[in-house]
Amino acid sequence: MKSVWTRMWRRRWLVVVGTMVIFLSIGAVAWAATGDGAESAGAGPTALALGDGVALALADPAGTDQAVLAAVGKPGPEFREALKEKREQHIKRIEAMLKLVREKMTPEDQATLDRLVQAAKDQREALQQAKENLGKTLKDLRDLTDKYLGVESSTGAPAGTSTTTQ
Repeated sequence: MKSVWTRMWRRRWLVVVGTMVIFLSIGAVAWAATGDGAESAGAGPTALALGDGVALALADPAGTDQAVLAAVGKPGPEFREALKEKREQHIKRIEAMLKLVREKMTPEDQATLDRLVQAAKDQREALQQAKENLGKTLKDLRDLTDKYLGVESSTGAPAGTSTTTQ
């Protein structure tokens, strides 16, 4: 009785074809997962169709602008400026989209949209105020605990001690 390996060797072309199929399928899956490089390299603007032939050009919907990516390695004013610019672009895109959608709405829906947008603005302002209050509270808490933990103050003396002699 012939072994399995002997029978397989007689059909070696089948082994070669099977190996090629596996190799090509792994390559296809890898290519599909990573893309061909054109879209991942920021090849150019894309467009989001919003009906009736209207397209809103988006600079980079994935959020990977080259300026932001270049600034990531250097936190500082350039990074903050790039983030601020990216945020402004995002706000402009949202406003343009809302404007296009609003034109198609009924007057009742427009009133609802206005009410919801105003509520979002009010909530955002309240959130900003709460964030500032939380920052102040945490600073006061840190100052209080530092006094008892013996953390050095900016004068070099432990917190809670006087640097003047009497």
